[in-house]
Amino acid sequence: MVVSQRGYLPVDHIGDLAEPMEGIKRIRLHYKGKPIQRNYFACWSKENTNYYIEEFVQIYKDYISKTYEDDKELKLFQFLIFLLYGCRSFYIERAGKEVMKEVMIVVGAGQISMAIMRRMGAGKKIILGDKNIENAKNIQKTMIDAGFDVDIMKVDLSSREDILKTIETVKSFGKIKMLVNGAGVSPSQAPIESILRVDLYGTAVLLEEVGKVIEEGGVGITISSQSGFRMKQLTAFEDEQLACTPTEELLDLDILQPENINDTLHAYQLAKRCNEKRVMAESVKWGQRGARINAIAPGIIVTPLAIDEFNGPRGDFYKNMFLKCPAGRPGTADEVANVAELLMNDKGAFITGSTFLMDGGATASYYYGPLKPEGGK
Repeated sequence: MVVSQRGYLPVDHIGDLAEPMEGIKRIRLHYKGKPIQRNYFACWSKENTNYYIEEFVQIYKDYISKTYEDDKELKLFQFLIFLLYGCRSFYIERAGKEVMKEVMIVVGAGQISMAIMRRMGAGKKIILGDKNIENAKNIQKTMIDAGFDVDIMKVDLSSREDILKTIETVKSFGKIKMLVNGAGVSPSQAPIESILRVDLYGTAVLLEEVGKVIEEGGVGITISSQSGFRMKQLTAFEDEQLACTPTEELLDLDILQPENINDTLHAYQLAKRCNEKRVMAESVKWGQRGARINAIAPGIIVTPLAIDEFNGPRGDFYKNMFLKCPAGRPGTADEVANVAELLMNDKGAFITGSTFLMDGGATASYYYGPLKPEGGK
């Protein structure tokens, strides 16, 4: 935008005009691919400016005096301004306040995700995605009734196409500053292929793609599991494969082939080990954008999914686990959110690339206490 005593002239980018004369100041509306938003608007009287200034001022006055029913009208208004004045990166602001909010992406409409949203989502635009849209609607209603701004989308974490479509849609709402991945399937309810497609591959793609657009100062959390700490130690080479193999080649790794996976629990353990290693590798890339990414590996947390597990074929195993762990009980979603809050706010600014095990001591008991398998294996 060029501002002078005669008004302003929108330009596509700095460099379209010759060097400005004395008394003219250029203001960048688009710099290094990022829009710059202004909290003010200036205009001049008709006799001192070009005719189109008055036209714009009238449109602007009409805009700020009107209550829009939804974002479609706002986007239409912005598009009309673009057609009239060729200003590609112009953001209209109402009464000095930004229309665009910082955005929090949440994948997985579960109790842990909701608990984290309540801690970290105030004042943000929350986009909640889930494969089961009814689950998302239920969480959305609870959150909206509590004063949060939540929109929902249908998202299949096992689909790169769905993930990319979600990110592209989310970008239209504002700057992406937070990611919470609470999606996943249960080893008691899903086959090996689904576990690997969702918990392993899908999580890897989500961290990778959000890492390409996360804003400076942004932060992400993925919910993993204690299961990743309960399996046979992998070699350094296998760990590096899980961490660094291109996402579209992950499922082709030898250790992830059906003949090398014992059962659904083993597949789940491999997926969660991959989560841990992927977070480490992605934290390097996120760090280049000034952002952080971590994982939380909870033990048994009381949620509807966990209750299904308690009543499933491995129910006795899980009940025995929390009875013999040092805490002597299962955890709650709010306790997971306590850890997430630390990792996602400024107090956790030095923490990235880490996985935090919080299982009431069950893993410690598994290796060194009453939960240790017979024979020490």
